[in-house]
Amino acid sequence: MDSERQRIQDDLRGVVRGEVLCDDISCQLYATDASIYQMTPLGVVRPRSAADVVATVQYATEHDLSIHPRGSGSGVSGESLGNGLLLDFSCFMRRVTIDQDGAQVTVQSGAILAEVNSALAAYGRTYGPDPATRSITTMGSVLSTNASGSHYLRSGSARDTIESMRVVMADGNLLTLAKHHPDESTPQGRLARGIVEIENQFHSLIAARRDSPNSRSGYRFDEVILSDGRVDLAKFMVGTQGTLGIIVDAVVRTEQVPTHRGVALLFFRRLDSAARCARRALMHGLVACDLMDRRLLQIARETDSRFADLLPREAEAMLLVEIQGESLGDLYDRLAIIRQECAKGADAAFAAVDTVRPAERDLYWALSRRVIPRLYRVKGSDAPQPFTEDIAVSPDRLPAALIDIQDTLQRNHTTATVFAHAGHGQLHIRPFLNLAKPHDREKLCDLSNQIAEVVWKHGGEVSVEHAAGLSRSHLLPRQYGQLWQAMGQIKRLFDSVHRLNPGKLFGAVLQKPNENLRPLDKTIEVSRGNRTLIAAEETVCDDSGIASKPLAQLEVLQIWPPGASVAQVTRECNGCGRCRTHSSAERQCPMFRASHREEASPRAKANLLRGVLSGQLKVDNLAEDRAKEVADLCFNCHQCRVECPASVNIPKIVGELKAQYVATNGLPL
Repeated sequence: MDSERQRIQDDLRGVVRGEVLCDDISCQLYATDASIYQMTPLGVVRPRSAADVVATVQYATEHDLSIHPRGSGSGVSGESLGNGLLLDFSCFMRRVTIDQDGAQVTVQSGAILAEVNSALAAYGRTYGPDPATRSITTMGSVLSTNASGSHYLRSGSARDTIESMRVVMADGNLLTLAKHHPDESTPQGRLARGIVEIENQFHSLIAARRDSPNSRSGYRFDEVILSDGRVDLAKFMVGTQGTLGIIVDAVVRTEQVPTHRGVALLFFRRLDSAARCARRALMHGLVACDLMDRRLLQIARETDSRFADLLPREAEAMLLVEIQGESLGDLYDRLAIIRQECAKGADAAFAAVDTVRPAERDLYWALSRRVIPRLYRVKGSDAPQPFTEDIAVSPDRLPAALIDIQDTLQRNHTTATVFAHAGHGQLHIRPFLNLAKPHDREKLCDLSNQIAEVVWKHGGEVSVEHAAGLSRSHLLPRQYGQLWQAMGQIKRLFDSVHRLNPGKLFGAVLQKPNENLRPLDKTIEVSRGNRTLIAAEETVCDDSGIASKPLAQLEVLQIWPPGASVAQVTRECNGCGRCRTHSSAERQCPMFRASHREEASPRAKANLLRGVLSGQLKVDNLAEDRAKEVADLCFNCHQCRVECPASVNIPKIVGELKAQYVATNGLPL
């Protein structure tokens, strides 16, 4: 590592009980997440306690470094990436403490949502918001992004559950935030006064936005200033994406597990017909209403034989709706009414199935729950990219918005997958692009702007659940207009020097969505014996010439056949993080389950080898002991290969890593 990183590592190891990693390989493992972006941090801190977080922030303040909090790295907008110090909460800070009746639970930021629900099951309780990544996402991420999910109609979003939280502020102070009066002579009182003053200054603009979709983005003032004059600072912090403070732990409210649940699948010949039918179905007390388009249904049929007969091939769209109740008889009657109502009129469903049986219900929900992991199985150079997916319009405007978005995609000669929480108008659009092509990287920016224009035309907003991050923050000044000034005042109130997660949600400079992309257009020369298998990309040759350095070359030691080259296999890993799951229903990496460390995850091995192939790491790094440590955290059980959504051959990648080390260092006796 260079001298600056060495100094940072030595300094922080003297004040932090947790782990501090500043070597080149460790930093490369944290340079990506589940997004399309890459930014290499200066170092990584894995705190064991709030004191470690305080010490790290104080050190960053003294040395003018930025701080970037991170959970499981499953975000799709690059919200946890940055060039400063990265705080990984998922390794040690995972404690869950449940109160006597389970109505409230105290969670550390690194606690996994699915594990929180497993602990609550004994009390007949659950945490309401249910993002699709709940088997891997951390509670700190849930709160930082104001996550919701399919059951938003019943449970709302994370800000509806918050009671209080402990937060490390930009100056390194640890504060407990709850409901505070502006008259308090405390740091909390100062923040409360500032929020009240800013709300008063921009009151008319804030009031004008109250008709926006419920999952509004940005720094939110709604329901923060209470009737008794107190300010709910904890609620205000939810959804601020680590830009105002770093959440250490929080007290959140839970809800009762429903007695009975009924689910129906409704099939349509048009996508907009499904959206219009969803609006009609809402009057029947739905707690969830998800929409999937033809491409997602086709992928489901192709990747899971259980859906081959269940999903009609002529379906252009499907609605999944759920109702809950205390009586099975009542559920049967209501499901029949919903099917009957949705079979009427020009937008009628041509087929439908329903169930109240748990096994069938869980199968139906697997269609929706695994929709994003299933996308990673799409083969070919063009892949569905998650850069413009987090948008929302009123459910009444959803059918028209879908038509306009499809027209926009057609004008750009692009197709996309469409998934929506239709009940509350939230859309996830993933256009098919090949980001190794310069033309598609330019198109990425054009599509982002054009789709945002469609959303604004229909009175909607971008960036409502999955964080603005690196992909959507650039759209927010236009979205907020004059209210953007209020966002700036909030940022100055909490973090005047832009220490915390800069360049996300608010900033003087916000990157375009096609900047800091993963270097898919860069590959060093790859050979075997005297034969060149992959010629160096032109960009790599140009960089080598500018730096007056010899062209990097990796001589692979395994056979990598055409169609499954070492570059192709490593690029197939998109960093989704499914290999980090602890779910008993999935056969994933036993080494990661035991250690919780990023380097133990299967995706770390792909990140390491991809870092070398793209020139981010030196070929000589593969001969270092740190590379061996990462590779040795795999004992070739192949669980990851079987369960990986993209079917990445991680064991073969590990074989190459180990062979590279042995070729230089030999085997011990």
